[in-house]
Amino acid sequence: MLRVGFDRADRVDPALVEKQYPLLLQDYEAGIDTHTTLYPGAMDAVEKLRARGYRVGICTNKPEKLAELLMVRLGVRDAFASLVGADTLTVRKPDPAPFQAAVTSAGGDPRQASPVPW
Repeated sequence: MLRVGFDRADRVDPALVEKQYPLLLQDYEAGIDTHTTLYPGAMDAVEKLRARGYRVGICTNKPEKLAELLMVRLGVRDAFASLVGADTLTVRKPDPAPFQAAVTSAGGDPRQASPVPW
């Protein structure tokens, strides 16, 4: 995100990106839930799945710490059996490993799981 912004401003400088990235994360964390809302019906769907015995996890390209914080602030973290973020593993989506880790961490079998891209 930061690289794209600098690129659009014709200021692509890897050293500048590295210097500013911690500041971006700091500001992002402070306001992570300011304009964030859950999709209508999303938690109803999660609760219906859980009521039927399914385990539901999160696999996201947000840094894990920030995804955890967001889910806690939205008051829904306890509804999910696992959370795997962009930095949980050495690879990230669309590589299948984060999805498989989220399934395994939730106590499931990746061979029997199905991703739902919300």
